[in-house]
Amino acid sequence: MRHRPIPLLAGLLVLAVSRIAFAQPPPDTRPTLDLTMDAAVTMALEANLGLQASRLNLDSADHAVASARAAFLPQVSTTLSRTSQVSVPTDFTQGAADITSRGLTVNSSVNQVLPLLGTTYNVAWNNARTSQTGGNPLFNPFLRSAFSVNVTQPLWRGLVTDQARTALTTSHRRRHVADLQYEQQVVRLEAAVRIAYLNLISAREGLRVAQQNLEIRQASLADARKRVEVGAAAPIELISAEAEVASNQEQVLLAEAAIATTEDALRTLIFEPARPDYWQVRINATDAVQSQPREIDVDAEIRTALENRLDLIAARQELEISDLTLRVARDATRPLVNLQASYATSGTGGMRFDYAGFPPVEVGRDERSFRSVLGDTFGAVYPQWSVGLNVSYPIGRSAADANLAQQEVTRRQSQLNIREIEIAIVQQIRDVVRQVQNSYQRVVVTRAALSASEQQLEAEQRRFAAGLSTTLELQVRQGQLSSARTAELNAVIAYNRALIDLERLQKTQ
Repeated sequence: MRHRPIPLLAGLLVLAVSRIAFAQPPPDTRPTLDLTMDAAVTMALEANLGLQASRLNLDSADHAVASARAAFLPQVSTTLSRTSQVSVPTDFTQGAADITSRGLTVNSSVNQVLPLLGTTYNVAWNNARTSQTGGNPLFNPFLRSAFSVNVTQPLWRGLVTDQARTALTTSHRRRHVADLQYEQQVVRLEAAVRIAYLNLISAREGLRVAQQNLEIRQASLADARKRVEVGAAAPIELISAEAEVASNQEQVLLAEAAIATTEDALRTLIFEPARPDYWQVRINATDAVQSQPREIDVDAEIRTALENRLDLIAARQELEISDLTLRVARDATRPLVNLQASYATSGTGGMRFDYAGFPPVEVGRDERSFRSVLGDTFGAVYPQWSVGLNVSYPIGRSAADANLAQQEVTRRQSQLNIREIEIAIVQQIRDVVRQVQNSYQRVVVTRAALSASEQQLEAEQRRFAAGLSTTLELQVRQGQLSSARTAELNAVIAYNRALIDLERLQKTQ
């Protein structure tokens, strides 16, 4: 009678744990999306918000090019003005009455900086009409037209390069850098999607392994229950088996939670945010993990990476930009020697008055139309021109000299940065190749260990059935098989992750 509570306690534990161990989760009724890894990458390239934001950087770079190019566009200006003035006579020939003057002015000009040699020109055409009451003017109304061309040509500083031309060339380089940065973003996104897809496969395989381990523990539990019922085993063996089932049931629950987590990580990378079933659809990864060996020539991989790495190409573009900045800084230290030339013509007309006597009395008038004025202007009847040389040079160390020294330091930094990136690339490729090789060796070893664990468990089960082994020894073999399955899965996933990293590191860090 003293031992009756033990079978009772064992029976209660059997009932409680059995309900937990054999409880089935409700069926998953969510819509399912069957998805390959390549299809997931394609969806991400079309819908990923981070990539869409990166595309805006290309638009910004295009605007920067247009802004730099605008420095060489012709600038056209037109001025239209009217004036009115009342003044007192200042000369005895003007009489005693107040003088009222009214004028109309129309001026137009075009100026431009030419990108080839830094030539600057200005073409102006100015026209005026003035009428006057009182004061005995010579012309009333007075018409005037003038046409002028001014050209400035750098002969030393600014001949080969200047700030505007450097800014335009630099903007094109920056546009190329923006392209490279966008391509890097694409490569990183592709790698992130492939890793997220691989993690989902890993989570689902992890669930499969956990369920297989649970099935073994459940079979062991059923066998222990039969042995206890016939009195071939102590109730403590049943309790131990129930505990193992509960532990494996926990692993199944954790694996199911990992699937949900990895699904959400993948959906945030590939789904359009406006998708109605964004959080509801179940993603079914249809691709299998790769476990075939891959022959890798580390030296060839390094050469390929040094040729194709986008961050290295971008760094070289930055060095070219430093060279351009250094070039214009060096040019700024040279003397300013500019050739300046100008040519102008003009014409006048209107109603001309002839006066005689004192006070002046009009004795005749002659009218010259605005057409005649234009004929004089563009017929070069009254031309004037000038040619000059403007030379200036600062005495002592100028700001340009200091800026040149600073740009030389910047260029040296860019060179060192390129060298640092090259060394980092070699180190990264060597490391990831080592990971690929080591992880594949892990796949081989863990598969051999898994096969051995399965055989050991089968042998232990036969020994246990023959009464030559204990429950503890059987549970040890079951635990070894569970660990072997997990190790084999982790090795395969690590091998595939290393292959993805190798592909990414061929293009960017």
